[in-house]
Amino acid sequence: MFSRLRHHIGSAHVIALIALFVALGGSAYAALNLPKNSVGARQLKRGAVTPPKLAHSTVKKLRGAKGRPGATGATGPAGPSDIYAGGAAFGALGASYTEIASITVPPGEYLLEAKTTILDPEKEEHAIAECQIAAKVSGGPDIWDQTSVSLPKIAGEFSSESATLAGAAAFSATQTIVFSCKSQFGTTDYDDARLWAIKAGAVHGVPLPFD
Repeated sequence: MFSRLRHHIGSAHVIALIALFVALGGSAYAALNLPKNSVGARQLKRGAVTPPKLAHSTVKKLRGAKGRPGATGATGPAGPSDIYAGGAAFGALGASYTEIASITVPPGEYLLEAKTTILDPEKEEHAIAECQIAAKVSGGPDIWDQTSVSLPKIAGEFSSESATLAGAAAFSATQTIVFSCKSQFGTTDYDDARLWAIKAGAVHGVPLPFD
């Protein structure tokens, strides 16, 4: 049997076996006999050291300083508006302005609105009433809207008409808003009066004109 093997083993086989023994012996020597810190960047192949192979403390040292904050993003949509409201149920009007309702709002920009029903308590009588939203009952320079209501004479009937006002204003300080009305002719009452101010993100084109 050994004689047969000798006939099949040639010089190429012998050289290959010798090379294998040398390679294995060299690897074992390198693993057991390499001095400390003898392997450096020149001995490492490109891509041989990957993040999973690094110690956690080493990975932390490789992290750079925190960068600068990015640019501010676009402004988002305006949030819900605040509404300030006041009112009165019923009352009589005289020859001078009578305060029907008032509200006080903080600084800001507002849409102002008011409404009421003007009644003639006398049958078959013509009457006229005037209403306004202003900073004071007496009016003055800060009047944001003003209107008049004419009640026609109706045979055998009481007459009534709605008074509706709207304005807009920007206030730099706390502001009182007054809804008031008066009788200009005849006898008049008001009913279901409402006053409200809606705070807006921005109001443009103020002051609004009126006559």
